[in-house]
Amino acid sequence: MDCILIELMIFDFKNIGIVDEAKIEVNGLTIITGLNDIGKSFLSKAIFSIIKTNKEATREVRELRFQELQQQFSHIQNGERYSLVNSSTPQLQSAPLLNKISQAFNSPISDGENSLELEIKDFEKKTIDLLNLNSHPQVIQVRGSVIANFSAAIDKTIDIIKTRIQEPEVAYKNYYNNVIIPQLFKRQINSIKNKDLALDINIIGENGKRSNIIIKNNLAEKFDCSLSEKFNDAVYIESPTSIQSITFILNSLAFGGTLLNASQQRIAGLPYHIYDLVYKIVNNANNLAPNEFIDNINKIRATVGGKLFYDQTTRSIVLSKENQENVFDFNIASGIKGLGILDILLSENILNSKTLLIIDEPEVHLHPTWEVEYGRILVQLSKIVPIIISSHSPSLLSTLPEFIKEYETEGITKWYFGERNPDSNTSTFKDVTSDISDVFVALSKPIRDRLV
Repeated sequence: MDCILIELMIFDFKNIGIVDEAKIEVNGLTIITGLNDIGKSFLSKAIFSIIKTNKEATREVRELRFQELQQQFSHIQNGERYSLVNSSTPQLQSAPLLNKISQAFNSPISDGENSLELEIKDFEKKTIDLLNLNSHPQVIQVRGSVIANFSAAIDKTIDIIKTRIQEPEVAYKNYYNNVIIPQLFKRQINSIKNKDLALDINIIGENGKRSNIIIKNNLAEKFDCSLSEKFNDAVYIESPTSIQSITFILNSLAFGGTLLNASQQRIAGLPYHIYDLVYKIVNNANNLAPNEFIDNINKIRATVGGKLFYDQTTRSIVLSKENQENVFDFNIASGIKGLGILDILLSENILNSKTLLIIDEPEVHLHPTWEVEYGRILVQLSKIVPIIISSHSPSLLSTLPEFIKEYETEGITKWYFGERNPDSNTSTFKDVTSDISDVFVALSKPIRDRLV
C-alpha cells in the first residue's frame, strides 16, 4: 500500500492545562508518550476540539446563510407571482435553484461559488426574458420596475452567497465557548499553574500558513483558524467501552430517537467526544467499506475472530462470529471492543485521509499479543489516515519501530515524549523522533527498579 499524500500540520501549544509547552506535528502517525498525568490525552483532545470547531461552526454558519437565502428567494418568488400572469412557468420557479444552492453549501467554501453565481445569473436572465416577452397589459405597465426590483433582489442574493462565511472567527469563538469548552473540557482548559496565563495555540500548515487561537479565563478571545484544506473531521476514541452507551443514548433522545449533531442535541453529563463518536457510528451504518481498507478490516476480524458492527434493528453494537449466535454489546469482551471499534470506523467509511483519528491509550483492555497486532494495524493504516495515539505501554510502543520500518512510514511518523518539569507540577513535551531511547528508559524504569 503506497502512502497517500497527507499534508502535515503543526499544533504549537503554550500554557494548556498541565502542559507548559508542546509542539505536535500531525502527518501520518503521531505518537505522544510519557508517564501518567503529564497531559498526553489533554493535548490530543485539544487538537480534536480545534478540528471539530472548524467543521461544526462552519456548518452552522452555512445553515444560517442558507436560511437567509431561502427567505430571499421566497420574496423573489412572491414578487414573480404578483407581477406575472404566467408565474407557474418552470423557469420562474426558484426551487430547482435552491437545490443547487443547497448542494453548493455542502461543498468546500471555495468550490461552487462562481458556478452558483452563474446559475443565479442564468435564472435572472431567463426571468427577465420572460418578462420582456410577456405582452399582458399589467406586465407591460410595470415591466420596468419589476425588472429593476427583480435584478436588485438577485444581486442581494449573490452578495449573501459571497459573504456567507464572511466572519468565521465569530462563529468559531461562539462554538468553542458555548459547546466545546463546557462539554469537552468542563470549562478547564487554561494553565493550572497560573489561571491568568493565556493559552496560546499556533497552527502552522505545510504551506507556511499560520493560524492563532488565544484563550483566557477558559474563553476563546481569538479563533483565527481554518483547517478545511487539511482536515474535514476528527474522531476521538477515549475508551472502547464507550460504544456500549449507544443504546442508552438513543433511548434518551427526544424527536423519536433521532440523533442530531452534538451542538443541537445535548445529553446532560455526556462528554462531547463520546456523543460525536456515537453520532458517526449510528448515522453511517449503511455505508460500505472502501477497497483501500479491506486488508486492515480483515486483519482486525482475524485477530478478534469475528465482525463488530452497529445493528440498526436492535440499535446496539453486535459481535458476529461464524456458526455462533450474535453477541450484544454488554457481553462482548472489552479487548474485542478495543480492536472492533476500529473495524466499525473503517467498515462504515468514517475514516479517510482528511479525518484525523485520535486514540487515547489504544492498549487498554488488550493482551500484549493483541497490542502488538494493533500496533501493526495502526502503522499500516497511517499510510492513508492521519493518526494520533497517546500511550505509555511498553508492549505496544516497543513494536512500533519494527512495523514503521516494515511499512516504510519513517517519513510520516513522529514521536513526542512528555516529562514533568522539576520546578513545578507542569510538563513539557519534546520531539524525540531522531532518538526514542528516552521513551523506553522511562517506561522500563519501574520494572528495572523491581529487579535491582
